[in-house]
Amino acid sequence: TEYVVIATAKNAENEWTHSTVNVTTPQGEGCEEVLASKFNVYPNPVKDVLTINNADAIYGNDICIYSITGMLVAKHSQWNGEHIDVSNLNPGVYFINTNSTTLKFVKQ
Repeated sequence: TEYVVIATAKNAENEWTHSTVNVTTPQGEGCEEVLASKFNVYPNPVKDVLTINNADAIYGNDICIYSITGMLVAKHSQWNGEHIDVSNLNPGVYFINTNSTTLKFVKQ
């Protein structure tokens, strides 16, 4: 099954941006199962330090964290697997994005 996921948000310049991700799932699996198998973040909700699990496919990629309004609040260039300190973020909903996947997490 093929899915197209489109996310729309405002960037730091208050302009609307769109990201499109094409996802192909094996027969009998849904989109959520395939995305979850790529990697996941924990604990969720998080207080201070976020960990990315099953992240072999994203080593060396940029990791970006966006607020619920689409503002880039943190960027880790060429991520090397370290834990991500989110203690400086205000409580709320955030999105962690690589070039292939976006996951939601909650900061307490």
